[in-house]
Amino acid sequence: MKSTSGFTIVEIIMAICIIGIISAISVVSYHKLRENAYDAVAKETLHQVETAFKAYVAGGNKVPMKHYKYHGFYDSPGGGWNEDGVKTYSGGGIGLAMHKANYLPNDLLNPLKNGPKKDPYLKNNIAFVTCGKNKVFFYIEVKASSEFQRRFR
Repeated sequence: MKSTSGFTIVEIIMAICIIGIISAISVVSYHKLRENAYDAVAKETLHQVETAFKAYVAGGNKVPMKHYKYHGFYDSPGGGWNEDGVKTYSGGGIGLAMHKANYLPNDLLNPLKNGPKKDPYLKNNIAFVTCGKNKVFFYIEVKASSEFQRRFR
């Protein structure tokens, strides 16, 4: 009597197929979890911007936005980023003004990092940022009464 121990070819192929299916499912799940984590970080960053902006205004400072162009906000003199994402010192902006007042970490509102939407139809005095797979959307509209509006999608 000859005794053979081991697996047949069919059993090995079935095991490889099952491992492949499980790994494919886990890779897709991991990708979705990673995108959701990026969106959560983006929402938290935007919440920090909102809190810093309110603290900046509540601290007796003026609203740092005076002039609007479709690619950025300027409060001359000061500094900010131009439409190509290059840091300039010929105009001002909410990011630099609040950083100089120690309300925001450096470059938090840098367009190269958070990807602001370039929209020529936005009204004056709006700080606007979009980012993430789920289009995290945030804006602060500053009216004459210093009233804040914000929205997350």
